[in-house]
Amino acid sequence: MLSYTNKISKTHKSMIRKRVLNIIEDDDEDEEINSLNKNMDTLNINKNLDINIMNNITKPHYINENYGLENINECYNNSLTKHSNIIKTMWKNNNSIHELNKAYKVCNSLLGHDKLQHLSNMCKSVNNVCKGDGAGLTGGILIDILLTTYFSQELKGHYVELHSGESDMKIDNTKLSLKKINGKSTIALDWSKNKTQNTKKYFNSDIVIVNLQSQKWWKSKPNKITTNTNITYNDEIKAGIYFVDKKYCKRYIKLSCNNKTNSLIESQYLYLMLKRSMRLRLYIELPTPNKTIDFNILHAFSK
Repeated sequence: MLSYTNKISKTHKSMIRKRVLNIIEDDDEDEEINSLNKNMDTLNINKNLDINIMNNITKPHYINENYGLENINECYNNSLTKHSNIIKTMWKNNNSIHELNKAYKVCNSLLGHDKLQHLSNMCKSVNNVCKGDGAGLTGGILIDILLTTYFSQELKGHYVELHSGESDMKIDNTKLSLKKINGKSTIALDWSKNKTQNTKKYFNSDIVIVNLQSQKWWKSKPNKITTNTNITYNDEIKAGIYFVDKKYCKRYIKLSCNNKTNSLIESQYLYLMLKRSMRLRLYIELPTPNKTIDFNILHAFSK
């Protein structure tokens, strides 16, 4: 028995690797599958898993003369599948945010407090000018231009403007869709309304949401909860820059439609996205505006 279990202990790592790859290939179309081979050692394929698997097949009632090799094999395979699935989940969770995390780190390192304060003050000044009926759309467009221009200036060498599909930009080669909100809101991935059945696939890019207003979206919870996620709905959503991974959105975020778009994300699902970013610590708080800056459209023209 000991010689057999020792042999398993020496070979199970490569077997787990193969099993995980097979599982992932069955249900995941992403091109990052091959990166598992390079990252296996970071996913706890170590002595802890050796111990877990070996404990499952060397429990006292297994070690007796009547417990044959065939039964040990069956037990080992069951344990291997169990731990392969655990590793698969760990791999997906880590790999899905790997590229997004690089973009977040670039922003977090280059956008210091003073730069974020200036950005917050500028956005507030635009909002102060764009008030009244119909001004929201104008203000949104101006702030979108402000954000992309500011990122291109402050993230030089890392930022590339990219208007393709859902993407607005790339930061360190990570495609990102940029959205701006003022507290509790809805957003859309695009503003096209297709009258025929919509077969377009969404969430092809990770998403950056710039929230300009700290706010509790609900006192306790929405009157009617439409999501299937068990979370609290009365947390304050801080003003900040939130990075949200597309894989999470594909799985948990449901799109609605109205008379303007087929890709509407209603406030409850938007809240889930922001909470996801907070939970993964992929957000950067924006300071409260502390200075009034005069916004003059004539100053936007260069010679």
